Order: sequence, then structure tokens, then C-alpha cells
Amino acid sequence: GEDVEEGFMTTLDNLQMQSGLMNPLFEDSTNLTYMDIGLIVSLRERLNGIDASIWIEDAWKPELQREGDKCLMEEFVRMKYTKTRLRHLNAVRLRMRVITLADLVDVSGKVIDPHILEGSYVATSPLEWHHTADPPQKWKDEFRKCVRETFCKRMGRKFSYKK
Repeated sequence: GEDVEEGFMTTLDNLQMQSGLMNPLFEDSTNLTYMDIGLIVSLRERLNGIDASIWIEDAWKPELQREGDKCLMEEFVRMKYTKTRLRHLNAVRLRMRVITLADLVDVSGKVIDPHILEGSYVATSPLEWHHTADPPQKWKDEFRKCVRETFCKRMGRKFSYKK
């Protein structure tokens, strides 16, 4: 029993990281079309279909890092990007080891330095991240464009992007 529980929790933690969402997977209804459908994602989609959720006591979830912080994938989903584009954005996000906007902005919290979005940036993080393949430059360019559309234009230019 304990081995099954530990294996399930490890898998759930990994899927939480892959999703890039802030709320626990079984308590959130964000559309995960950008993720591969496996048993847990399928169960989650079924629960959403009947407007149900499951609270799991020790489920890991990331936290916002500062006031005004935003979850990258939640905001990208809100922009209604295509499934393919969301997959590309998530692949780049995973490679960069970032979850929230705070992972991209400078210490003021208002400026995104261009070198961070040029394609080779990998954040330092206390979290255990899986090794991921380096996405094509086209996807990195797409990520940069979508960050600018989502956070620099849509939010009343609250965040600026140095050129």
C-alpha cells in the first residue's frame, strides 16, 4: 500500500510540474489539451466533466513568488492559444525551468530582460526538474512572442520588455 501511495504521489507531483499550473491538478479545471493524456490526466478530465474534484492532502503545488506574480501556463491558456502552440510554450517553459512570471522578471518585478527570452536561459531552482530536450529555436521564438503578447501588451503594459 505505501509503495503504491508513494508512486502515485511522485507521479502526481511530476504531472503538476509538467502542467505548470498553480492549483492542485485534481482541484483545477484548466483545460490540459497541451499535455499527453494518461491515466491521471484522463481521470482529472472525467472529474471535470461531472463538476467534481478530489482533495489530496499532501499534493505538491507551486506557489506564487511575489505580489502581482502570475502563472505562465494559466495565462497562456487564458489567451486561447492553440493546443500545438500551448505544447510548444510548455516545452520551452519546462526547459527554462520556470513556472511563474517572477521567474522571468528582474528584481523590480517589472522588466523582462531580453537575454532571458532569447532561448538559452535556464533558471536556477530548488525544485527537481526532469531533463528535457532543447526545443527548436522556432518554439523559443514563439515563447518570447507569447510572453510579450500575454504580459507586456494584455496587462496594460504593466511589464516591459527591454529591447
